[in-house]
Amino acid sequence: MLTREEFMEVVLPPKGHYCVFALQGKRVHSQTFHTTKQEVDLAVDALEEKGLNSFIAVASYQRTDNRTVANVAEIRSFFLDLDCDDSVDDDKHYPTQGEAVVALKQLVKELKLPRPIVVNSGRGIHAYWPLVSAVPRDQWKPVAEKFKSVCLLKGMKIDPAVPADAARVLRAVGSSNFKNPLNPLKVEVLNSAAATEFDVFKGLLGVTESIADQTFRAPLDDTTKSLLANKPSNFRDILKKSLAGDGCNQLLLAVTDQENTSEPLWRAALSIAQHCKDRDKAIHAISNKHPQYSASETEEKASRIQGPYRCDTFWKNNPSGCDGCKHRGVIVSPIVLGKGLAEAAAPEDNIVQDAVEPTKTYEIPEYPWPYFRGKNGGIYCRSKNKEGEAEDVLVYENDFYLVNTVDDPVCGMSALFRVHLPQDGMREFMVPMQDMVGQDTFAKRLAKEGISALKKQMEALTVYSSRAIKTFQNRSKARKSRLQFGWADNYSAFIIGDRCITATEISYSPPSSVTIELVKFFRQEGTLEKWKEAVSHYNRPGMELHLFTLFGGFASPLSPFAKKKGSVLSLVSEQAGTGKTTMLKAINSVFGHPEELILIRNDTPKSRINRIGTMQNISPTIDEITNETPEHMSEFLYQYLHGRGGNRLQGSNNIERLNTTTWRSNCYVTANSFIEEKLYTKKRTPDGEMSRFLEFEWCQGNDYTKTESDAIFGLLDSNYGWAGDIYIQYIIRNLRTVQDTLDRMGLIIDTKANLGNRERFWSSLVATHLTGGLMARQAGVLDFTDDDFTRVVDWIVKELIDRCATAAKAVKNSHTTILGAFINDHVNDTLIINSTTTRKVPGLEAPIREPRQKLHIRFEPDTRMIYVRRSVFRKYCSESQTSYAQTLKHLKAEKKFIGERKMRLGKGMAFSQPEDVLVFDDSDAQLFKDTPVGAAHARDTDHDSLGEA
Repeated sequence: MLTREEFMEVVLPPKGHYCVFALQGKRVHSQTFHTTKQEVDLAVDALEEKGLNSFIAVASYQRTDNRTVANVAEIRSFFLDLDCDDSVDDDKHYPTQGEAVVALKQLVKELKLPRPIVVNSGRGIHAYWPLVSAVPRDQWKPVAEKFKSVCLLKGMKIDPAVPADAARVLRAVGSSNFKNPLNPLKVEVLNSAAATEFDVFKGLLGVTESIADQTFRAPLDDTTKSLLANKPSNFRDILKKSLAGDGCNQLLLAVTDQENTSEPLWRAALSIAQHCKDRDKAIHAISNKHPQYSASETEEKASRIQGPYRCDTFWKNNPSGCDGCKHRGVIVSPIVLGKGLAEAAAPEDNIVQDAVEPTKTYEIPEYPWPYFRGKNGGIYCRSKNKEGEAEDVLVYENDFYLVNTVDDPVCGMSALFRVHLPQDGMREFMVPMQDMVGQDTFAKRLAKEGISALKKQMEALTVYSSRAIKTFQNRSKARKSRLQFGWADNYSAFIIGDRCITATEISYSPPSSVTIELVKFFRQEGTLEKWKEAVSHYNRPGMELHLFTLFGGFASPLSPFAKKKGSVLSLVSEQAGTGKTTMLKAINSVFGHPEELILIRNDTPKSRINRIGTMQNISPTIDEITNETPEHMSEFLYQYLHGRGGNRLQGSNNIERLNTTTWRSNCYVTANSFIEEKLYTKKRTPDGEMSRFLEFEWCQGNDYTKTESDAIFGLLDSNYGWAGDIYIQYIIRNLRTVQDTLDRMGLIIDTKANLGNRERFWSSLVATHLTGGLMARQAGVLDFTDDDFTRVVDWIVKELIDRCATAAKAVKNSHTTILGAFINDHVNDTLIINSTTTRKVPGLEAPIREPRQKLHIRFEPDTRMIYVRRSVFRKYCSESQTSYAQTLKHLKAEKKFIGERKMRLGKGMAFSQPEDVLVFDDSDAQLFKDTPVGAAHARDTDHDSLGEA
């Protein structure tokens, strides 16, 4: 039988973008687009490995941003889906696949259709009629609609949503049906079949060009849809007006003379009845007196009509029928004759789903009088027409409303709006009230958010918005917006996105102009239980670093109560796929979206500082800082531990701007190389930076396969944001206990690891981590035993002890290292000569080694004394960001530095002037290796005579 790739070559169009769709249970897992069928094949295999139900779209697409009918480019087949289930007895399922195949064969025989490709979908049957060439959607649609109606009339138990759906996805051949995960069923081709010409298939169904043209009509625009849905017409009222001579004679004729009414006129009348609120009776009332009337066929034809026909269509079908019509040129369609006032939304109608995230719902507030929301959305204004009759005017076809008035510290009094766009979902945005004074300014602001309106409609929207604000201000006080997340109101509240957490409640907190773009990253998804299931895999022997780092997700809210403003923890691994980025996702998932909150290496330093400042007491994460320069890394460490970004002046005067980039939190970064090594390339002694962060070599820590790891930690992608609210509420309720625990934890760590002032940042980071972990357990969002916690404490104490010992040794040797590095860097500027060498006594001895370039260093092997040009060494210390004075002080304490004096560095050479030099004693031969005191060639270039610093 056909392989998947062979099947796709026959059924899918040869060009365009192909779509692969996946379900995990009943939830959408993913939807991806691909440019080749080979990519589709690989994508399905990848989903199969994960145990996911995979589907392939039957069409090719123009773009890769959506799988909608409007985006369909071409289709190369017709298809049916026959469901089978022996546990139900209805007209929608065949008892067995065998009976479905028998019915399919009978259909093919009766319609004289070509043989289809039959696919066992695991539980049902799919049938495909491949075409020789792909056809555009516009040509395919009417034929598919006719095929669907014929199948239904023939009594086929098909899924009616499938045959005419150009954006349909069907199970991928060669995949598995995981509806029952314990018993997956293979999706396989049962037979092959030849392709058919499109025109041949169309002819077999009796589809003519006129029918095709009439069947496929342009979709209604949103305004018309809104009017139709909210101001439904009553066909009975239209007929009453028509009988009284004030309606439509064409409709009256179609109803009263059904036997002689032409099919086009009947269909036009049917289009009006179909879109009236009494359509269930109306479509049959205008049809049941015809000799060939069929209730089912009437239903089927009516359901295919996308909108009410216009008056000009009636005129084309029966020109004389419009003679003498008083409404001619005044109305566009007879359907408006049955319209009354708009139907207002009931309370239950105001709970709406988001177009992009259907699981998310919003409650739309009551609009200010005289405005109201239509039953199916949109803004209406109740007014009166010229005759004094009540009239409802459509202001805007989509839902658009005021959420709150906001006192924004940056923009002043502002209005927080929401708009629900039919394809792009809900958009929340803030407009400073000063920008609503001028209509042009307000119009541009609305247009930026997708609200497109011309002058007259924009005027109506401006008046509506102003009325909404005034009504709100009369009833409610403006909410104070927050410029930062984290602690607020003297530690009695904590802001997470648009949620304000207090000891007793979780309430709405309006975003500010600074936070509004980040609010969406702090939404909640899935369940706490699934999140706990994922992170519990970090609690295993040998994974102490992992559990300790996970505690970091709870550590930053405690930083304001610690001794320092925060610290940096770096996870390093030269290998890819060890899970260090997944750990950052785990930290982020405590409060929000695991991936969207990660800062990356392409983010500018200013954008990072801005994000960190806005998050304030929520842990920032930065992935892959490997390519950061030593200068940027050093600057970042110092700036981060200062707890704020740089102050700036306002553009127009010398007044400082409000600085919102302040924080007290720990930061978590990943890299492929050690920050320590990078800093040593900039500084000879970067001890200041080294004491401000902790760095650990990261390893996977478990023996999970990639598939197992993806299944476990993939839960984080759909379960996040729940732990933070619960944790913070526990912290607020037990703040004194938390502070005492943090203080005791810091003292325990300092004592056990013998930490001093140099290690104060390490102490603060570790204390907040361990306390955060304990409090998370108390709050019920983390599960681990006392033994697990002891294991982590013992591990981190040992790490700190080892690091202190290493750091102490590095500090002790650092000053000698500086001098040695200076000598090595100036190897070509060194004169090696005995103290007794002089030009006044010819023939005694020559210099052992002369400088190739400038003369900065003089070494006398016979006395083991080193003389260094003072100005050059001072400059070297400055460039290496090392204290010149402290270096000499420590070298003097070690009896390496003798003092300063004036002398000629080139004594014994042709020319030399007295200058200020530093004198060092190298009796222990640490800086220069043993150098023969006897004479050597005057131009000896053997560098081995110099020691390694």
